[in-house]
Amino acid sequence: MNCGRTKKTVWRGSVGKTLPTSALASSIAAAPGPGKGRAAAVTPLGLLCFVAPIFAVLALILLATPPQSAQADVTPPFAEAAEHYDQGRLDEAIAIYRTLAEDGVAAAQVSLAGLYAGGEVAGEPDPARAFQWYEAAAKQGDSVGQLNLGDMYARGRGVERDSVEAWVWLSLAAEQGRAWAEQRRSSLEERMTDDDRALAEQRLAGRRERLDVP
Repeated sequence: MNCGRTKKTVWRGSVGKTLPTSALASSIAAAPGPGKGRAAAVTPLGLLCFVAPIFAVLALILLATPPQSAQADVTPPFAEAAEHYDQGRLDEAIAIYRTLAEDGVAAAQVSLAGLYAGGEVAGEPDPARAFQWYEAAAKQGDSVGQLNLGDMYARGRGVERDSVEAWVWLSLAAEQGRAWAEQRRSSLEERMTDDDRALAEQRLAGRRERLDVP
């Protein structure tokens, strides 16, 4: 179907940013209609050419809107911190992440933990502080925090190695769809005894209850 010359649009953006719905809505309102100022005959092809772009824009609105659970963490300050980091303004990013993390924002806790783990806060890796913030996010049900916390328990980084605790947190992350956590858990099971596994199952049940996970 040829509806005339088309113009390619490139979708660009950084972490936590989407094209405002109002801007998309304006583009719908500005879409030219057939026959301004005069009667126009509408053919089936012409109607399709007019309606198709509107449905395409509506689809973009739906795709650009994150689920409610994700929106809770993608606050303007969080997006600002990500932008600072992308632009190399590390101190500004860390300051915002720390404030949000202390306020209980799980995504910021994970980001701050990653900066500690990578040595970007103090100039060298600080596994103990990374563990602290991953744990804070994990206990709020954040799957990335759970995955990293389980891995730190498995490796003994920032905390004493504990295969049982590692299995528990990796299991919780795997239950939220983190495929890597499921793979890591499977490799961990090869070194666990039957008693370890029984204890891990018991702890997992208790952890689910505290996190209100079905």
